[in-house]
Amino acid sequence: MNDYTGLRNGTSTSSNAFLNKVVRQVLKNFEPNLVFDQFGEAPVDETSADNVIWAKFPALSFSPAQASLIDGVTPNDQAFTATTISAASKQYGLYVIITDKLKAKALFNIAMIAAEILGDNMARICDNVIQNEVFDNSTKKLYCATTAGGTPAANRAATGATNRMFTYDLARASTYLSSVNAPKNGNTYTGVIHPLVSHYLKTESGAGGLLGIRQYTVAGQESIYKGEVGMIHGVRMIESSNVKTYNSTVTIYPTIVFGARAWGVTELQSLETVVKGFGSAGTADPMNQRMTIGVKKSFACKILNDESIVVIE
Repeated sequence: MNDYTGLRNGTSTSSNAFLNKVVRQVLKNFEPNLVFDQFGEAPVDETSADNVIWAKFPALSFSPAQASLIDGVTPNDQAFTATTISAASKQYGLYVIITDKLKAKALFNIAMIAAEILGDNMARICDNVIQNEVFDNSTKKLYCATTAGGTPAANRAATGATNRMFTYDLARASTYLSSVNAPKNGNTYTGVIHPLVSHYLKTESGAGGLLGIRQYTVAGQESIYKGEVGMIHGVRMIESSNVKTYNSTVTIYPTIVFGARAWGVTELQSLETVVKGFGSAGTADPMNQRMTIGVKKSFACKILNDESIVVIE
């Protein structure tokens, strides 16, 4: 039996075979398109449907004297207390209406396309929520100059049309993170950059330092992030067109460089795909003319370690 058999038979659109197909299509286009979410720390608890809690662990900085052992003497334990950070979770949802004026196979194909688009759009919504938290509320901001190593703009308002990003700015960000002992994502820091900004780095004359992916990864041992374009000054760079912008005297495309456990996000389990078949609305759809496909998700994001984040504008 074809997956699209029985599409017009009222609520049979919600049969397991068809619903599973739609759910798989949503997931297929949701998870791979999560750029910022993939680096988020999972919560440790949810006190209610609307409140999420993450744990923040302090770095240990004990001296040699504190760590010295005396033969046969049990040492004193050292304080290790995790703090908690919470955020309110909000629910986001999208749905589309599909009408019955097509043949069953065409209806099935359109339903699959709708599921693909909904999954992709919901992924971008989640990433946008993360950016609104992380870009807007992180405190370490770097501004670009008009030449590599030149005097940077004093702030966003002072950034003009000739200010641009150089590989030097990634070195500044990486140096700062190293100086505050920000934990790395594996062996490196990570950056997310808009393609229009990445273009400058790729074509920067005489800059050096740009490593191709195969120069620092070993096949089968290290995963490559979706959109990854290379590594510069110890920062693995990921391109994404879904980077929020700021309006100033010019449009600002920020780049974020970060270490591990920089922010927390809710888990993916709350993602729900909802399919309503033709006629399932009862008298609201008396002629069985409409079906709907929707996606909803409860989601929240919170900065956990501000010192692990640098935003370059």
